[in-house]
Amino acid sequence: APAAAAAALRDDGVVCVGPALGAATAAALRAEVLTQLEAARACEAGAGPLSSVLTASASAAAATTRWDLRLRVTAPVAAGLRELLSAPAVAASLLDAAGREAELWELAALVSAPGAAPQPLHADTLWDEEGVLF
Repeated sequence: APAAAAAALRDDGVVCVGPALGAATAAALRAEVLTQLEAARACEAGAGPLSSVLTASASAAAATTRWDLRLRVTAPVAAGLRELLSAPAVAASLLDAAGREAELWELAALVSAPGAAPQPLHADTLWDEEGVLF
């Protein structure tokens, strides 16, 4: 229920809603993310749209098994975003938490290679009574 999802996000800082994307949209978005990841990995280190990602045993010698990819807004990405934001529980949660004037600050995909170790639980932003990034 949209009201319960909004309350969970407000009270707990996290909410699980789903399904928020149809199978065809999810498949198209996955294909686009993997295409963008391949292009980003071909860029010189630090020059592309990849951010550092925490791993359970991060070291310079460890193989990269997880990528934080800042997405270009292509047609499949825009379609996925539109569908996601039109899901009632997602819309209610974000409107309640962030309001109608909120800006999309970052659009990214976290991609894990098969067999990658779990990412440690962590906060990307610190809690602030004046507002946070969701």
